[in-house]
Amino acid sequence: MILISPTPNIKEFTTAMNDINTVLAALLCTKLGADKEHKAVSPANWHKLMRSLYRKGIENPSALLHMDEAMLKNIDGIDGRLCKSVVSLCKSYDNAAASMEKLNADGIYAIGMDSEYYPERIVKAREKDAPPIFYIYGNKELLKGRMISVTGARNPQSESENFARRCGIAIADNNYTLVSGGAIGCDTIAQNAASGCGGSCVIFPAAPMYMTLKNQKFRHLCQSGRMCLVSDVNPYFDYSKAAVLRRNKYIYICSDASFVCE
Repeated sequence: MILISPTPNIKEFTTAMNDINTVLAALLCTKLGADKEHKAVSPANWHKLMRSLYRKGIENPSALLHMDEAMLKNIDGIDGRLCKSVVSLCKSYDNAAASMEKLNADGIYAIGMDSEYYPERIVKAREKDAPPIFYIYGNKELLKGRMISVTGARNPQSESENFARRCGIAIADNNYTLVSGGAIGCDTIAQNAASGCGGSCVIFPAAPMYMTLKNQKFRHLCQSGRMCLVSDVNPYFDYSKAAVLRRNKYIYICSDASFVCE
């Protein structure tokens, strides 16, 4: 999997897609299998960490599983706090691997930046802090298609409701995929309109995946191939305000065009 984004000055650092590195990225950046008390490694620090390893001649991130703080501190560009977080989290690797197996059994998968399904626009737009992985559920082929976003008020006026509905229908009729955050109000109105006439949807929910999958309609659309849920949040953890802000950025980055209803 591509574990850092391409930069003009550094050779692209690529490793073969394998379960160890996927689990490691999920563990360090989303605390998969770790206690909530741990501090996750931010995407920006993940890319910084990968570049530092590469300059040291370490081409496989799984080497981190065998390093202590002293070894990491000897690598230029890695500060003490990052060393401490990485070493502490790596102790939970076995738990993370078991958690990933459960996710896969439930139909939730992690995609890395080299995956053909990872949104290329996010890699280009957020070169230095693109999430190393996304969790997905549903039809991943939709992530390769053209998307138009519809977002708006949670309590829209009737005119805005009608506009959101017309947008959803037009997006489906023109063979685009509707992308939104799945929030109540304009997001849901447009989504229902698009799916109601046979269209498809990509949803970046603010809530963790397991919480989102309590929505029976979402589950049905995903299982029927007409929806894909995408999240950079640990599927087991709770709602976070920061996740809302990030997902808004992903929605607009992935869109060929955007409609904001009220």
